[in-house]
Amino acid sequence: MHLSNQLQPRTLSANCRQQDAQHVVGRSRPIRQDKAVKAVPFSSGQTASLSMQQQRSALSSGSKAQRQLMPNQPAVLTMDSLRAVSQDNPQVAESSKHYKYRVAYQGVPGAYSEMAAYKACPDAEPVPCEQFEVAFQALSQWTTDWAVLPVENSLGGSIHTVYDLLLRYRLHIVGETSIAVNHCLLALPGTKKEDLSRVLSHPQALAQTDTYLRKLNVVKEAVDDTAGAAQMVARQQLEGVGAVASRRAAELYGLDILDEDIQDAKDNVTRFIKLSRCGGFAAD
Repeated sequence: MHLSNQLQPRTLSANCRQQDAQHVVGRSRPIRQDKAVKAVPFSSGQTASLSMQQQRSALSSGSKAQRQLMPNQPAVLTMDSLRAVSQDNPQVAESSKHYKYRVAYQGVPGAYSEMAAYKACPDAEPVPCEQFEVAFQALSQWTTDWAVLPVENSLGGSIHTVYDLLLRYRLHIVGETSIAVNHCLLALPGTKKEDLSRVLSHPQALAQTDTYLRKLNVVKEAVDDTAGAAQMVARQQLEGVGAVASRRAAELYGLDILDEDIQDAKDNVTRFIKLSRCGGFAAD
């Protein structure tokens, strides 16, 4: 069965809502704050890592003209903005007024998780979340109707953080879907591959394209999301810096695709689960 045909959005019953209210009370836990990473020099072929705080600072410092290259991008949901939503903040809720349903995913627009959210919930507004647990809490606190999260990659194995959160939150797996991963090398318009000195991406994406990137003799820097890497390159206008991300990320952030299908193994698939506050299962 295909999710787009079988998992259409539905109205939750009053009994389901009553059960939810009993289960959710007291289950929310605070998000751990990321620690800053001290900058150290890296030689070619090594991998650096940027903390979430460093990434947020870089993404927020782009000029107004640069930010206009990516219009109408939804704000990534954080714990602070999640509290604002729970307090019925009209500004936070404004973006969802044209949608009847919402689905949470981890990452920023252009992420593979966003593709999975569109596939699993075609009639819902995708809500980007800063961390996996923010997506869990968004669903638990009725900010979204579903959450779509990765649980396994054919090359990288299980995503243990999601499995740990499944044990902590009383939510139901109501569907699953899979996304074929096609990594692309992105950069600012006019950039050539030989111009690159650094490449940003999620650690798993960097590992999956390691052979390709070694041939380019570039420094690899790990960030929290593939699409976030593309967003950073575009907003900061980082010359000589590439990003490993999806074709959709290139389209969203106005980047050139220097090469595509660059992963070392071509059978690269990520499996996602669809979570709800109530039961009822369907799959592709």
